[in-house]
Amino acid sequence: MKKVGTATLWSISIAISIAIFATVPFARPVQNALKARFGESIYIVFTLFFVAAGIEIFRRYILKAPNQRLRRLIVFVFIVAVYTYKLKQLHIAVERFHLIEYGLLAIFVTFAAGRHVKDFTAYGWGILSTLLIGMGDEFFQWLWPDRYGEWRDVVINLEGGVLALFSMILMGAASHLHKKPRNRSMVLLLCGSTIIALLSGLFFITVQHFGHEHQVPDIGSFRSKFEIPELLAVSESLHAGTPYGITQKEMDWYLREGKEHFDRTRFNFQRGRLDSSLREYLISIRFYSGALKYRELEFSDEMVERLGEIPLDPNTVFTSRIMDWLVVDKTRKDVIFLSSVTALLCIIAAFILHYRFFNLP
Repeated sequence: MKKVGTATLWSISIAISIAIFATVPFARPVQNALKARFGESIYIVFTLFFVAAGIEIFRRYILKAPNQRLRRLIVFVFIVAVYTYKLKQLHIAVERFHLIEYGLLAIFVTFAAGRHVKDFTAYGWGILSTLLIGMGDEFFQWLWPDRYGEWRDVVINLEGGVLALFSMILMGAASHLHKKPRNRSMVLLLCGSTIIALLSGLFFITVQHFGHEHQVPDIGSFRSKFEIPELLAVSESLHAGTPYGITQKEMDWYLREGKEHFDRTRFNFQRGRLDSSLREYLISIRFYSGALKYRELEFSDEMVERLGEIPLDPNTVFTSRIMDWLVVDKTRKDVIFLSSVTALLCIIAAFILHYRFFNLP
């Protein structure tokens, strides 16, 4: 991108960031509308688009150095394999798109920052920008009605940026940045990292949800924002039509958990994963029957009869994927401590470099 001006690179980076924020209000409705109109085939169109883009990148990359075609072919195949593996891990189409979207953001920010720092720290700014915009995106979703912000999605977005920059390095797309970082560049990057570390902690304790992991002897384990007694009490109150002492937002969360277990039961059943479907079914009717009644969700007689014929294997280890992103092994104090320590280490490192306790050029 040597022929592209610095202002243009920054403008594209800002445009991508604005596009990310602008899609929050209507991304899911548009996705659902397209899926309802065209079915799963709509995702094939997007896939073909990215395949076509990949073929063009491959053509340019291979033809640029005819005497290095074999090495470049191996590198390109490796990158495609990594992306394919990661995309297969993501079951939500929007998350797959974000992997590409944040990859582009990281690339353009890296090239733009490289016009100023002209060394390897440009990649650091690409990663920090991906993390910052990712947190802003999730925070905006958290503020939006009926949307949730999740740290897990920030990590997915960050992975998209890191994968893109890793691919750039392997392909030698920004070899002019592969220089030993200067003292000033490292100090600036560490100061930026300090700010991001503190913002990450604040974001985490504000947006991320904490919960509990429950072990049910005859079913397996699942995560929930509520303790078992609370789940049973809320379910009973919904059956009885009497209010339970939780906020409307907490009630909405309970209903969301119940709906997701209901959907996962049917999803597993349709794909022939009968043991998993049975365990999700048992979680649904045992802890979320009130949510199912409130939302008028019913399992088909055929499904109930079929699942009733399946014996539960006590030796099978089952962990529900519903709410698997809830934090269950850390507290908010732990998060604040970790982010503060990280920020402090970055400041100390910046201080050492600034006063040249050891030499960088």
